[in-house]
Amino acid sequence: MKILTFLSIAQNTDPNNRTTTHGKERILQYLDGLDKFFQYSKVGDFDVFIADNTITKDNPLDIRIENIAHKNNAHVISCDKNEYGCRNKGAGIIEQWRYCKEYMLKYDWIIYFEPRQLLRHFDFLDSFFLNPRNLFNRIFNFFHTGLFAVERKTLINFIDVVSLDWMVNSSTSIEYLLHDYFVDNNYKFHTIQDSGILWHDVCKNRWEAW
Repeated sequence: MKILTFLSIAQNTDPNNRTTTHGKERILQYLDGLDKFFQYSKVGDFDVFIADNTITKDNPLDIRIENIAHKNNAHVISCDKNEYGCRNKGAGIIEQWRYCKEYMLKYDWIIYFEPRQLLRHFDFLDSFFLNPRNLFNRIFNFFHTGLFAVERKTLINFIDVVSLDWMVNSSTSIEYLLHDYFVDNNYKFHTIQDSGILWHDVCKNRWEAW
């Protein structure tokens, strides 16, 4: 059984977007999040990809992120392929997954994590490795998609059927869309109440636990 942890970052963002952090502050959040993630004791038991689809020649990936990846034997995938992310964050994530699809096909399970968040503890990861399964932090009728685990074939099927233009035009979030995909197709999933992450709410300027 092959497991991939997919660490999704978007270093270069539209400075006019008031719903997220930018520049040095954003990079520092990634550095803190990556540093905490790589403290996990089992991190050597699976492959790690750090993927960023906002990288250009004029705005390369920060060398400190490169150094963290190298130090921890993580594979970096970078490109300038972010047509949708500035219009719908979830569509941008799926666009990134599509770019990395050929790499993902080599694995049986995908753990997805956005390291601009901070891991407070590793209970989610421990729970998954004790019993690999589709695992989410579910809130009412949506999944918190900052950290989840999913069988690769299910995620690839989801990637293949979603219309990114429809997501943008209908302002549909990936949190609701992924949840409904599982429910509508009767895919089994398990939930965990505390995923152990701190998420930065830019609008409220505070960190919130999920």
